[in-house]
Amino acid sequence: MKLLLWDIDGTLIRSHGRSLEAFKAAFQRVYEVDLPLSSTAGKTDGLIVRETLHTWDEVAILERLEQFYVVYEGELQARFEYLQHETTILHGVHAALSHLQAHTIHSLLTGNMQRTAKIKLDAVDLSRHFRWEWGAFGSDSHIRNDLVPVALQRAQAAGWHGTFDDVVVIGDTPFDIACAKIAGACSVAVATGRFSLEQLAEHQPDLLLEDLTHYEALLQFITT
Repeated sequence: MKLLLWDIDGTLIRSHGRSLEAFKAAFQRVYEVDLPLSSTAGKTDGLIVRETLHTWDEVAILERLEQFYVVYEGELQARFEYLQHETTILHGVHAALSHLQAHTIHSLLTGNMQRTAKIKLDAVDLSRHFRWEWGAFGSDSHIRNDLVPVALQRAQAAGWHGTFDDVVVIGDTPFDIACAKIAGACSVAVATGRFSLEQLAEHQPDLLLEDLTHYEALLQFITT
């Protein structure tokens, strides 16, 4: 049975700026620096912090990093009702998760910390679909390419007998494709985020979908 590692933002949901708003508020409170508006698609939370503070010493960043994560979690939780009402579940997500459930194991691979990922998916009642203990998160490493092995190790420790060949990373950015390829896993790209079909095609995913309404093509891909 395949292990599907789902990205969150741009793949499953769109929070319409509320998550970034919380991130920026926490960043200003902890690092006392304004976070400039820029694309964060596909980047881990820890990488965003480091890129923004590129002139800072790594030790100085790490001294406040855990505090930042705690404050960010609180800022996001404070916006929970907004997330409930404003977050969009992207086209085909419900159908894909439901129809694939019998044939796969759903877990997560995301640049979000595990705690903030849970808040985002709890807000739209999607958390129940995933084996959280098998996932890999930005809180495990700020380097996204490290995360597939983390998820595989957790799944195998829990008794799953698959290998990298049985892992499928599903995401909406070139970073998702790259982390799968480097690990030797399969990559499925969906053009539901900031990157078009043409842009994603340049990175040669194993399967490219316009959106998850094409879940039958995904099911065929993972079962053949």
